[in-house]
Amino acid sequence: VEAVAEVPGGTVRKSPGPCPGGSFAEADAMAVRTLWWGDVAAAEQLMQEGGPFDVVLCCEVVYQQPQQVWEALQVTLRTVLARPGGRVVFAYQHRDGAEVTDAVFFETLEAACGLRFEKEEPLSEW
Repeated sequence: VEAVAEVPGGTVRKSPGPCPGGSFAEADAMAVRTLWWGDVAAAEQLMQEGGPFDVVLCCEVVYQQPQQVWEALQVTLRTVLARPGGRVVFAYQHRDGAEVTDAVFFETLEAACGLRFEKEEPLSEW
């Protein structure tokens, strides 16, 4: 299992013990790498080493970001996601009225990445 993380300063951490929930036999089965959005060369290198990826998880990556950041994320998703059938899961909380401006990102995913919106699940139901 490969986990890709954009982290401040490029710091990469790997858990020394079993993964939470027992999803994987050992944490050693997981590699974590820094991947800055929009770095196509790094994304292509990652693809050669272990991609494409069936699922990309994104948490709090869209909230009040400028358009150039959204576009860089879309380039990265387009590069690393498996086709056909790859999925992106976004954890996004509506707040501060930002969902109005952030909606542009989600509305452009199909044209930019070939992704279509499947469903929205409110966190209140969790």
